[in-house]
Amino acid sequence: MALTAQQIKTLQNSLSKGFKTQATVVFDSKKTFTLQVAGADQKLRKVLLQQVQKTLAAAPYNATYNPPAGKSGEVSINRGEYYVKAKEAAKANKPMFKPSDIVPSIVNTWLDPTRMVANVKEYIQKADLATAERESIIQLLDITAKGTATQYTLPKFPRDLVPSEFFEVLSAIKLSILLKGNDAKTKKILGIPARTDMSQVKAKIYIPKQSNFPLVDYFISISPTGKESETTAIKISVKSKVSSAKTNTVKFKDMYAKASDVTKWYNELTAAIKRTQKGQKIIGESVLTSYNLGQGRVGPRAPVLSLIKLIEGDRSKIESVLSQKFSVRDVNKFKTLLEFVNNAMTVTRQPNPEFGTDIKTTATQQKQLTDFIQANISDSGNASINLITFCYICDKVLVESSRETSSSKYNFYQMFYDEVLKRQHVAYAVSSFKNGILSYNFYTQVNWAQEYHNWIALRNQSSTNVFNAPIGLDV
Repeated sequence: MALTAQQIKTLQNSLSKGFKTQATVVFDSKKTFTLQVAGADQKLRKVLLQQVQKTLAAAPYNATYNPPAGKSGEVSINRGEYYVKAKEAAKANKPMFKPSDIVPSIVNTWLDPTRMVANVKEYIQKADLATAERESIIQLLDITAKGTATQYTLPKFPRDLVPSEFFEVLSAIKLSILLKGNDAKTKKILGIPARTDMSQVKAKIYIPKQSNFPLVDYFISISPTGKESETTAIKISVKSKVSSAKTNTVKFKDMYAKASDVTKWYNELTAAIKRTQKGQKIIGESVLTSYNLGQGRVGPRAPVLSLIKLIEGDRSKIESVLSQKFSVRDVNKFKTLLEFVNNAMTVTRQPNPEFGTDIKTTATQQKQLTDFIQANISDSGNASINLITFCYICDKVLVESSRETSSSKYNFYQMFYDEVLKRQHVAYAVSSFKNGILSYNFYTQVNWAQEYHNWIALRNQSSTNVFNAPIGLDV
């Protein structure tokens, strides 16, 4: 049940008063409270978040805290309805560099690269930045917008200051400059005939304000008539590896509208390829079925339904993963348990119900659930025997099944290639920074496997407490 307006106000007051001597509390008006802490002491930030969790552990806030390794993490309030984070105040108050933050605006309008550079530079000049920081970012912008080079030696590159979203802007500018300069490699990658003279084309960039626009971060129009259209423009998805190696997650619902679309894809494969794509088909169909079932359980239901269908349709492969990595000795009994949990999700309405209390179980079922959860959670002594924890482990089974080192070897590259690269013609802009060198690279169906990689696994974005989103492709 969602928090009431009074409960939210009480939450805000509790944080503001309880931590006023240690931090400034900022509420972003969406769903995140941030404790802005003076100094860079990560241990202090973790201590403060632990105190938040203890203070708000009881209903209706039900606060939980599981920080990832090497990070402060966040406290989840009421199963992810709100979050409490802790940040270094100096960094928390830095200017934002997401496309939608920049003024004069560069989103939801077609701009040529010169105008986009001018707008971004105006924003940087007015931003509250140290002189050295401002100069570094402007240098980055200027070199990106000049010439057809795609690699730059930057020993003093401000990688911690520039967020990954800013590379949507930088890569869009770089790509438009490459096209304008008739760069042969770029034209080949994008499928533009070598004889086409791009120097006369008025390239324009369109960045959607919507940050979660399906598959696409920006469009580039190369219409010879100068009439821009999203339907005819080049579609680009951005992946920045500059600040971290974190990857993009491509959602199944952004590739297919419904489960039958996955079935259609599979049926059009050759007999030889079908033999290697059976499990991928089953998982894709199951995730899309979970979306269509709705009922607020899309994320948790997807892995449970996938495992049920894999046991029915590709048993030997998934049975090997379950037995080798997840201590499942009897796959028939485990399938029955999965079916019980799947049915329970239909009737229970609590966000994260406990087995044995909120969800009635027999003694045998309770033992099976407890054994499975405790065998697969590192802190097994404190493992909660609840729905989200069980489904989270099922998610981990699917991720493991898609690893190149797994016994099942469910590689999703064929699905990604056919649907995203080939049918939807999405190109990828990948920026990276290594050994003092910043690189801009672009990939399509022309060079993806040869120059990038030919294995795509699954990636989950959830935890033992909260399902943030259904499993997707780790691109």
